[in-house]
Amino acid sequence: MYVSWGLAGRGRKEDIERQTRGMRRLEAEKKEDKENMVEQEGNRRAVKSVNQAQWTLCISIKRYFTGHIWLEVKNCRLFERRWQLHCMVQAWHFA
Repeated sequence: MYVSWGLAGRGRKEDIERQTRGMRRLEAEKKEDKENMVEQEGNRRAVKSVNQAQWTLCISIKRYFTGHIWLEVKNCRLFERRWQLHCMVQAWHFA
């Protein structure tokens, strides 16, 4: 997971550009995920709902920290276990 600190001596303009690139990449990946999920119906429905919940959580965390920290959202799909996700949320909360 990549975390960028907005206050760490980097120019605000560069942070905004980087954030914009990240959001464009996120949109492309979400579209790709949606297409993949449509192809892999059937017993994939449970996986689909879990992935959707993780996307929603990560996007809300990203919005909460806007301007200071932005998170590379694509990696959120790797958090398959609830305790792992919980630990990451705790880490972000106290960062």
